[in-house]
Amino acid sequence: MSNLKQQCSTILPGNKEDTPAEHFAKMAKWCEENNVHHDVYGEGETIQALEQKVLICLVMKRACL
Repeated sequence: MSNLKQQCSTILPGNKEDTPAEHFAKMAKWCEENNVHHDVYGEGETIQALEQKVLICLVMKRACL
């Protein structure tokens, strides 16, 4: 938990920060539901799809300049 958050006297419900275990469990569930397979950087469908999206975003941004 961040030092700033520890200093707060009131924390609104619904804004609870996930523990690392909860965060990883949610990621694992999403991967299972979306049929994500293990891949290595530079290889595999998931990484290649992400790289393609980043490339498109960078090309679009450069075209706007």
